[in-house]
Amino acid sequence: MLNSTYAPINVIDFDSNKIKPLFKTIRFTASVNGTTNNDLAITDDCLLLGYRILVNGAVWGDGISVQIIDIDNILGFGANFVVASSVTDFPIDNNSQDQGHYVLQYPKKVPGLLYIRTIYNSTAGVLGIQPKVAIQYYLHQVLI
Repeated sequence: MLNSTYAPINVIDFDSNKIKPLFKTIRFTASVNGTTNNDLAITDDCLLLGYRILVNGAVWGDGISVQIIDIDNILGFGANFVVASSVTDFPIDNNSQDQGHYVLQYPKKVPGLLYIRTIYNSTAGVLGIQPKVAIQYYLHQVLI
């Protein structure tokens, strides 16, 4: 639902009549020695609870960022306005594909028509490695 009024402060405030699980996964191949953006469109108001990061082919120095952005100037602050950042240049462990589960300390409301942007910074350089990235977002769609 767009323009919802439901905004619980804690997970214990969740009401199953007002939300439903809506887990989303994105997959992409990052560019060699550069920055790759991948945007997940949020069509209805959602609560972001966290995410799981998986990377195959990372090298030491790679990093990942997650932002909520307004690509289309819905909020009136200009196109590509960064509404919030949940992680900035998180270092990727090149010894493991599973980078772990990250749970936010509180549910973050993401208004519909915005995007969750994943930014992967690859430092592969001369190795020519293109990391494969998957992010599983733990979302709940707001129904009221």
